[in-house]
Amino acid sequence: MEQLKALFAEIQSRFQQLSPRERRLVTIAGSAVGIFFLLVLLFSFASTAASYRRRTEQKLIKFREVHALSANYRDAEQIRLRTEQQLKSSNLSQNLISFCSVRRR
Repeated sequence: MEQLKALFAEIQSRFQQLSPRERRLVTIAGSAVGIFFLLVLLFSFASTAASYRRRTEQKLIKFREVHALSANYRDAEQIRLRTEQQLKSSNLSQNLISFCSVRRR
């Protein structure tokens, strides 16, 4: 902490030794550097936020695809189960089995 105080005092004394014109130039240059770093920081935050939004949108697209595929699978599974139930309840399955057993002989 003492080193920082000594450094700050050194900077202040050197700044006071400058002419008014040099002080103005140093102040303007320091402000320009500060604004530059502020803009770099803001652009960094903006790009990070944009990447989060992009990844979230991609995940939402994938989620919609999965949801649509699950709905299609559910419909196909219901049709398959209905068809199996119809085959089990009808005489067709018994006839088909006997037909296949006769054909094998």
